[in-house]
Amino acid sequence: MFGIKDNFFGEIDAQALVDSLRRSKSNTAVVVKTDCEYCQEPYKKMWLFDGLIYLQIEHADGLHYLNVVPNGGSEDVGFLYNLCASQEIHFCPMCGEKFEEEY
Repeated sequence: MFGIKDNFFGEIDAQALVDSLRRSKSNTAVVVKTDCEYCQEPYKKMWLFDGLIYLQIEHADGLHYLNVVPNGGSEDVGFLYNLCASQEIHFCPMCGEKFEEEY
């Protein structure tokens, strides 16, 4: 398993990500920042595990998704490749901005 390092999660604030995922279920925003480079196009990548994978917001079909993407093939990122997925989100994990639903 990985050892804990200062830059283990890269530039993402792990607690903000956890809080955002919790708020996505309760639909309650705490902080709003309208100039966030992670939830405004072009969406900035949030690097994790010393650059082996990254999170990136995607807007498609009126919904927002948080994608976990490998930075290379399965042989490059090892077991982290199994973490790669996409999850619908309602808030930015970096700033807390609530995404408005589009119909």
